[in-house]
Amino acid sequence: MVTGHKIRVKKLRIEAESVDLAIDLIPIFDANILESIDFGDSKIKEATMEKLFEMDQWKNATELKLREFPVEWFPMENLIHCKKFEITNQEYTDDFIYDIFYKIRDILFKSPTLEYCAFTIDYEMDDVPGEHWEWLLERAMDDFYGAIRRVMREHAAYNIRNSRYNIEGTNDYFEISCSQTGENIIKLEIKRVRN
Repeated sequence: MVTGHKIRVKKLRIEAESVDLAIDLIPIFDANILESIDFGDSKIKEATMEKLFEMDQWKNATELKLREFPVEWFPMENLIHCKKFEITNQEYTDDFIYDIFYKIRDILFKSPTLEYCAFTIDYEMDDVPGEHWEWLLERAMDDFYGAIRRVMREHAAYNIRNSRYNIEGTNDYFEISCSQTGENIIKLEIKRVRN
């Protein structure tokens, strides 16, 4: 690796079977210029993520895209610096729903920079006959909204009537929504609305 010379790009997309294969390349990019890192379809292991969290490229990035990412063990504090992030192809479990909503409420909603985040969840229905998919997805959407209400209503800043989480000391709020984006895909989106 050439020392002292950094590649100056604003956006980086990594296309590898695993980020493990590309981890040693990330430091060659100028952390003061790099704004966006997209990990494409690359899988990420916990040990690799720990290395990434220490890199200035990660710490300075304002936009991140991750795929098949184990949110259960992921310390959300490592996303608090982001303006925008997306995590796709999460596997659906009941524990995941509550884990993610508590982490969003207790960690991400305290971020002064967060503008948008999205979690795309794969509601596994391989063993379900086609005629039951619609019913199961409706149930999953109900589960999501129920979990949002149960977790968020524990905090006074949440308005259950309009699914808004008011940001203390401002007129701004986070708007929370869920939608079906594919046959068995649910997308949870959180947007900061500035007033």
